[in-house]
Amino acid sequence: MNGSNGVYELAERARKEKKWLFDTGFKKWYSPDEFYNTFSQAQYSLITYLQGVKLRDPFEGIEAANQEICKLQKNVEGFTARVLTYYREKAVDKKLRDF
Repeated sequence: MNGSNGVYELAERARKEKKWLFDTGFKKWYSPDEFYNTFSQAQYSLITYLQGVKLRDPFEGIEAANQEICKLQKNVEGFTARVLTYYREKAVDKKLRDF
């Protein structure tokens, strides 16, 4: 099967542009080969699905993921500090009450 569902053409375009395919709905990356192997035998229309697939530079995806990790790390650190402060203050309050 060479593209009656549009998969072959999209995979070839990605290969030529040295890009990967990013599924914006599921946030999943596919190399051109993975994309073709996954979807080329589909017996159903992929028109709607393919509208959510974008050709992107995979290195930009790595950078975006690293930025997201940094953001999440900062959120975890901030939340951890709040929790520790809360319980430290509660422990001090309890010691003062028990004194």
